[in-house]
Amino acid sequence: PNFTQNPATADPSRPDFGNLGGAATDTVLAWVNYKHTDALQVQAGRFITPHGIVNQEHFPASLLDATQPQFLRPLSAQTIFPNFTNGIQVHGSSFLGSGLNADQISYNLYTGNFTNNSNEFNVGGRFAYSVGGLGLTLGANVTYGDRTDSEAAGAGEADYLVYGADVKYDSGPIIWKNEIFA
Repeated sequence: PNFTQNPATADPSRPDFGNLGGAATDTVLAWVNYKHTDALQVQAGRFITPHGIVNQEHFPASLLDATQPQFLRPLSAQTIFPNFTNGIQVHGSSFLGSGLNADQISYNLYTGNFTNNSNEFNVGGRFAYSVGGLGLTLGANVTYGDRTDSEAAGAGEADYLVYGADVKYDSGPIIWKNEIFA
């Protein structure tokens, strides 16, 4: 997305969307979702790239570049993985067993492109397992693609392969979340 903080107010909760005075504005999120069952859904459009905890659970509209976690901040116009994907994803979740303490599995598989590279398709996914009675969720992430259109400009390969893991513990008054990407 191409929005910046409004310099007139310096208020991070009020982004400047090109002042809407005839200037082009990027679409932040716009998608449709088809739900066959909880375990099988298909989403198409511009969506939050389904990796980790921060990108999926904690993406308020006011989370601008200056307040994002370091791995999502665009350094030299690049991040470890794109915040948003223009494409399609298959996702879902299912409980294993019954009752309030049933374990749960969830998955996201996607392909698409993003703002810095609209010519190449990137692929990725996330798998998570939640131990219901403990409030513990373990996630594994992987993505592969091409960071930029630099090959077209003769700058060479910009392929990437990212692995990640995340842990979330949510029990009573304690919520602990960690994630790592390499």
